[in-house]
Amino acid sequence: MTLLVPTRHCYVDFVAENQPEIHQKDLSAVMTASDTQIDQFKVGKGLNEFEMLQIGAAVSTAFTPGAAGWLLPIGTTDGNGLAFCQGSIAANTGMKFTTGTDAFYIKVKLTQTVLADTDVCMIGFREAGTTQVTTTPGTALTDYDHKALFGVQSNAGVNRLYSSTAAGSDTTTTPTNTPNVTATAVTWEVRVSAARAVTVYVNAVEDALVTAAAITLTTAKTMVPHMIFVSTGAGVEQVEIESYECGLL
Repeated sequence: MTLLVPTRHCYVDFVAENQPEIHQKDLSAVMTASDTQIDQFKVGKGLNEFEMLQIGAAVSTAFTPGAAGWLLPIGTTDGNGLAFCQGSIAANTGMKFTTGTDAFYIKVKLTQTVLADTDVCMIGFREAGTTQVTTTPGTALTDYDHKALFGVQSNAGVNRLYSSTAAGSDTTTTPTNTPNVTATAVTWEVRVSAARAVTVYVNAVEDALVTAAAITLTTAKTMVPHMIFVSTGAGVEQVEIESYECGLL
């Protein structure tokens, strides 16, 4: 099934969104709790379609809408979680961007209600292609050969920028803003300029250390927006997503 996006811009207010219908990718079958199953749902008056990879088989419930957005069903088993994109394969999505040609961004507001319940909580961009089964901070660093992903990489709320410019060329960059705070909403933004430079904003403030690191992605790579949320197994799912925005700068 081709994911239809009218323009290369998407905004979703998850506080205002109800639980959507969720079905298995390219099938009419409903979502089931199945490891590596890829599901699809539409939000924002049906104009914005997302893919969701189940990581582990514990995802047996749908989202829980609330005043703080959607509580994500990442499960209570260590290494289980969800990975989101707006179409993983370049041929099937309009929400794709070319490094060295486009300037683009992703901005997400979310809350980790309990930091110790989440191992990986990241947003950003990665090269179009098969969604990888990210289960740990280590695999978040190496799963994609071309990427810029920012967020939490430990259950203590420690932040990092994970970037890659080729197979094996993986870099972690310590930001100025670290760590996250339990039960406090944070807005992360990852920007990639037409010159391929990566900048990060935390609560609308440019991160000086990330900028100073001068991370530059490889040219002519097709990138798609990406989010990863992985449980530690310490407790119930504790990531709420309030808003999502992605598009051209």
